[in-house]
Parts: sequence; structure tokens; C-alpha cells
Amino acid sequence: MILKIHWENDRMKFNSFSFQPSKLITVKNEIKKTFPTKTDIYKIKSQKAKEVDLEELLQKIREFSLDKMIYLADSLKAEEIIALAINYSDIPNELYKKINKIILHKKDKFLIKILWNNFAEDYKNKDLTSLLGNLLASFSKLNDQEKMLDTIFKDSSPLINMRKQIENNKVTLFNFLEDLDLIIENKVSKKLAADLFNKSSKSFFIREAKDNLIKVFKVLEIKNLKAVVENYLFVFKDAEYVEELMYRIKDRLGDPREYSTAWNSIDQKAKEKAAAWFNYKKLKEFFDSITTDQEEAQKRFSYWEKQVDIMEKVDYVKKYLQLFLTFDNFVVVEFGDLGNAVYFYKKDFFEQNLAQYMNKHNAVNNNSLKYTYEARNMGNKNVYKVNHMSSWQHKADKMIKELRSGRK
Repeated sequence: MILKIHWENDRMKFNSFSFQPSKLITVKNEIKKTFPTKTDIYKIKSQKAKEVDLEELLQKIREFSLDKMIYLADSLKAEEIIALAINYSDIPNELYKKINKIILHKKDKFLIKILWNNFAEDYKNKDLTSLLGNLLASFSKLNDQEKMLDTIFKDSSPLINMRKQIENNKVTLFNFLEDLDLIIENKVSKKLAADLFNKSSKSFFIREAKDNLIKVFKVLEIKNLKAVVENYLFVFKDAEYVEELMYRIKDRLGDPREYSTAWNSIDQKAKEKAAAWFNYKKLKEFFDSITTDQEEAQKRFSYWEKQVDIMEKVDYVKKYLQLFLTFDNFVVVEFGDLGNAVYFYKKDFFEQNLAQYMNKHNAVNNNSLKYTYEARNMGNKNVYKVNHMSSWQHKADKMIKELRSGRK
């Protein structure tokens, strides 16, 4: 605001007008562009450090005793110190004490970021952990991120401290990682995710965004993923499982309804819960796809969904709408064309004669799946037929009970 004063008829008059120094602002912004940002400085220093002959520098360090290391540190150029920090994880262990002494003597805040980047991929390195802790403790003034790191490295258990920060502050894993310039693909991030999610409560899973959980399930090593999956399956009810997560689990570990070595070390009850979920999905897909009489189709679905927990596998051939329900010692064949009966086959008989037709590439018409003559034969012990008449559900209940108990 600019105030302009003038006289009019012997009276003082005041006029005001606004002034937007657009040209000055433009000039200021142009000047700013000529000064490097923190990111620019980081790149410049890092580039200079790459030009350092590391082997020559390490040889020089070898030639000095530990008690003379401060004198060597004072003679080193900034890019040489940075080169030691950047390549820290690749330097022979026997030199760590000397290098730690050099870095702590130079005490450059710029090195915190570099060493933290190293820790993200080398979190088991105890010398690196000690160096970061001592370096952070040597500064009286820290920014917000550095204060977080100072808390993390206050002792020799940074991973435990990271978990405590997340749990105590009730933040999500991904928000925590973002605050520390980490990504889930970093080794320390994956370890942290595995430690958190293999023991976490339902609320911790819910707090994290679905897309982020999918990323966790995608990047974890199989060994760690199995523990997380087992916990996930137990803390949620079957109806609460997230579809995208369940299919990601299937992609990584295999189908829980089939033989898979990955599922062998997962609790049997958890495996059964996963299998029941996939069976339910298949069952619903099948009956929802029937267009001729949806009301009747949903009645049949309502019956069979009650048996999902004892089914080993549900599958269907879409072309002919043929449903296969595999139980422990028998297989049920239902048809989407609602004029057909339901057939119960002893499992051995089914596997020898009909199992190959469950594959869409080998699909056959409905009649080929009906052993009607055998079903009518009173002496038959392999095939049973239940017509979809009134109270067919009671007959099916009886048949399932008898077959599960080993009907002769």
C-alpha cells in the first residue's frame, strides 16, 4: 500500500493505491534460480565424491594408526569424506573404526543423509548404526527429520525404535516411511513391514490404505510374507478379507486349495480360511452367472454356501455352466441349466472317469457328466443322484452326511 498526499483548496488530501512489484518479484525469482537448491548441492557434492579414487584413499587410511586418524581427517578434502560415507557399506569391516573416527571428527550434517541412505539397504551393519547414532548426538540443533532419526538411533536397536514410533504415534507405515524419505522397496522398510504386520491387530491393517497393503504383500520375501498372511487371515473374518489382497496372496503363495509348498508352513486353520474364501468366490460367480432363473439359482447358492467350509475346492466350466464341488472323499456336480439333477460321485471314481473334464480345454456336454445308469443301479457304490424337487436340500444333506462318514 502506498499513501499519496496532496493539497486541495488549502486542505490536505490523502489518496492510496496498491503497488504490486511484479518486475521485482520476477527478478527475485530469476536470482533464486541462479543459486543451487539443497538437492542441487547434494548432486554436485556426490558427483565430486564419485571422482575420488576410493582405493587410494583407503590405502592412505590403512597407513595411519587409529590415534593419528584426526590428523588425517583434517587433511582430507570434503569430497573424500563424502566418498567414504557414500561407499560405507562396501568398505572392508576392519576400516570401520578409523572411518567412523574421521566422519565424527569432521561432523558434517550433510553426511547424515548419505549414511541414512546406506542404512536403508544395510540396516544390519552395527558399525553404521553406531556411527549414525553418534553423529546425530553430536549436533545440538536438528531439523524435524533429524530429530526422528536421533530418536531411532538413541541406542543399538533402531528397528525396535522405529516400530515403537509407529505404534505409539498411531501413524501408518507408509506415512512414517515418507517422513524419513524411505520407500517400501528399501530393505529396512521391508523388514519393518514384516515385523509390524506379522503381529499387528486388525486396526493396524485397517489404518493402512489398501493400495499400500497390496504393495507390502507384493514386495515382502516369501518367508516374511507367510507370517504376515497367516496373521491377516486370523485377525479378520472371512467376509472381511479384501479381494485384491487375497488375489495378491494367491499370486505369491499359490492357491491354498491346491498343493503348494509355500502354504505348508502356514497354520492349517489359516489355510482353510483362505481356501473357504476362494471357494465362496467361485461358488458365487457360478450361480450369479446363471441367467435363465436367477431366483432358483440363488436358492441353490444359499444351500451350497453353507457347505463351503468343508469343501476342498470349487471350480466350474463357464462354457457349459458345470459346477464341481470337491469334498474330502466325494465330488458333487451341479449344472447351471436348472432342469438337471445334482450328482454325487465317490472321489476315486470321479478322478478316474471325469476329473479331466473339469478343465475348460477338455470340457464336454452335460450328458457326458451324468452316470445315470449307475445312479439308478441299487448295487452302485460310486454314483448318487438327487433331483431338484421339493425338499431336495434334505436329501442332499443326508447324502453329504453319509458320504463324509464313509458310505459303502
